[in-house]
Amino acid sequence: MTDKVLQDIEDWQIRPLDEIYPILFIDAVHFSVKDDNIIRKLAVYVIIGINCDGMKNVISLEIGENESSKYWLGVLNSLKNRGVKDVMIICADGLSGIKEAISETAEKE
Repeated sequence: MTDKVLQDIEDWQIRPLDEIYPILFIDAVHFSVKDDNIIRKLAVYVIIGINCDGMKNVISLEIGENESSKYWLGVLNSLKNRGVKDVMIICADGLSGIKEAISETAEKE
């Protein structure tokens, strides 16, 4: 079953995005995952965007070791590489360094 949808998942992860998102919600969800009989924590970086038509979409899901502003910087830069040029409002929690990651992404024009 998984093999049948892998290509669809990969296509979804690299699809072009809208140029403008009035609002982005960014956060990480933490899960305990068992891998080779070892339980470890993983973070799923989730970005939900509201487009100019007011529609809410999950625009990105990425898995990382733990939540960090450095990883968020990479996630936000990947959005730029997929076509996002402007975001009016980013809603985020108080993760240390997230403001700097957002600013650094915006400055790289």
